[in-house]
Amino acid sequence: MPEPFAAMNGHHRCRHRRDQLGQRTRGAVLEGAINWDGVKAGRKSRVEGSILGRHVVVHHDAVVREDAVIGDRTEVGAYTLVPPGARVEPRSILTPDAPGGVPAGA
Repeated sequence: MPEPFAAMNGHHRCRHRRDQLGQRTRGAVLEGAINWDGVKAGRKSRVEGSILGRHVVVHHDAVVREDAVIGDRTEVGAYTLVPPGARVEPRSILTPDAPGGVPAGA
């Protein structure tokens, strides 16, 4: 992993600045998302209009599309695209090759 994750809560468009809670962000974009405690978003990740459960990790360059619901303690791997409306069980691991995730470039 090239850079450490930044914990994120709330709705943010971030680029190397401190958010309202004083936590450092690293270029992740969260638009219209609901994030529970302990959510971490990697560099260049994007979350659009979805719900992320507690302690979800969205790795770098991953995309979570609108109306997706990601269960607690799930990892969304690097370069993974979670399609609109997806429902992901808690403690899942999504990769570009796993069900529920498709390559972000597709």
